[in-house]
Amino acid sequence: MVENATRAWDMAFYSVSLGPGDRILTAMAEYASNYIAFLQVARKTGARVEPVPNDEYGQLSVEALREMLGERVKLIAITHILVQSYTTPALRASGNRRGRART
Repeated sequence: MVENATRAWDMAFYSVSLGPGDRILTAMAEYASNYIAFLQVARKTGARVEPVPNDEYGQLSVEALREMLGERVKLIAITHILVQSYTTPALRASGNRRGRART
């Protein structure tokens, strides 16, 4: 047990081994604290942070996410429900099609 969700997220994220050329995929609308962590790790390791474009409705484009997947993707970090806007990206369908969705 940890004191809060932010601490749990930090522990999980900072345990991911990243190196030069590794890719972190994230949403255009992401928690600032998460994005800052991505940028700090990318600067230290040579990994790249790549925001997934939004669709015409301003939500994460599942099609764009599918197109961005590749061997160098080491982490897909997308907040499911953003408290600021209450948006819920339709990610589960994408993961299920690729056989990678986890709950």
